[in-house]
Parts: sequence; structure tokens; C-alpha cells
Amino acid sequence: MLSAENLTPNARGEVVHFPPQVMFYAPYLTNAELGLDGPLGPDGNPNGPAFVAAEGSPHASIIVPVSVHSSAQPTVPCQQIK
Repeated sequence: MLSAENLTPNARGEVVHFPPQVMFYAPYLTNAELGLDGPLGPDGNPNGPAFVAAEGSPHASIIVPVSVHSSAQPTVPCQQIK
């Protein structure tokens, strides 16, 4: 899920672009158990650094968005082998 081209439904049911993320299987976990029981954020998902998708179900997953890299170039130039 590290693609920058993810399209997914948010908690309001709207299909939106979503940043790259890592997911952790967490059956039956809820957002309240992560301390996220407040209002939804501007993207329609629980407001916090991570949240639970399909909360309370056997298919629940913790979603942790990660930064989008500005380029696919390595940060340290590679040396050519001669």
C-alpha cells in the first residue's frame, strides 16, 4: 500500500485519494482503543496519526499513513563499478 495512487472510501463513504500507508491486522480493535473517539478529520477519517479501518470487525486493520517521497532517486549517488 505504499503507492501514491491509492483510491479508497473514507468513513463518509466518499472515494478519495489516500496517501501511502502501512497496515497492521488487528481483529476487533476500535478507534476508541487507540484514543481516537473524537470527530472525523478533514479527509473523512478519524483524526490522528493512525486509525482503525473496519473497526470492531474481524477484518479491522490499523492504518498508518506515511510520507510521499518527492522522487524515486536514491539519496546517496551510486558509484559505478569499474
